[in-house]
Amino acid sequence: MSTEIELQPINESARLRGFSTIYHKENCDWMHTHRWWINAIFWPIVLCGLVANLLLVANVLPLDITEEVIAAGGLTK
Repeated sequence: MSTEIELQPINESARLRGFSTIYHKENCDWMHTHRWWINAIFWPIVLCGLVANLLLVANVLPLDITEEVIAAGGLTK
């Protein structure tokens, strides 16, 4: 056994040092399961549903309610 061991120089930036190793490990762990399929299907449906809800509900509600606001005393002229 050698008592003088040389360390390998690192060519990565200080902010992201070790990130590529962790990213590769997590990506391999994630892609070898069926959870990513569930998330790849579930979250786009949820997000598109929220956007559709905002667009459709905004068109159904009346936007001109100034008479109701004036009658309730919320608008002064």
